[in-house]
Amino acid sequence: MKAEVISNLKAVGFPEGSIKITSGTEVILERKQRIDVYVTAPRVNLFPYNFSGVSQPTQYYGHGSIMSEYLD
Repeated sequence: MKAEVISNLKAVGFPEGSIKITSGTEVILERKQRIDVYVTAPRVNLFPYNFSGVSQPTQYYGHGSIMSEYLD
């Protein structure tokens, strides 16, 4: 699934090396345990001028979570 997310982000112009995918765990979890995944990628400035005086975020950030359904 990680490769699929990276492939989709590459398809819309994000460099593969700049995409970071992390998780709250690195081990297999028992059922009913929450799994959190975080995706960050550099944000491209869409506007050449900053009229608001407020700095814009430098990263896109995504967070997803799901319950573990691991069955042995």
